[in-house]
Amino acid sequence: MSTAPRSADLFRALRAFCLGAFFELGAEIERGADIPVALAEHGGPNRPTLYEYRPLVGTFIELRPERILSYRDAHA
Repeated sequence: MSTAPRSADLFRALRAFCLGAFFELGAEIERGADIPVALAEHGGPNRPTLYEYRPLVGTFIELRPERILSYRDAHA
């Protein structure tokens, strides 16, 4: 069961802004930008070593504030 957002207009505006930002950042990745990654090693006695490969998407976005702030919607 889902609840309706308190402000449907705000919800739609934020959703459209986020989708547009992800589209632009996705296009940047397609042009060759790299998402930084973290590689963590997990192991223990009598167990094989496992590696966790985590893309740092938040860091990727934070390094590009000019892309997000260039949208007209970011200043409304």
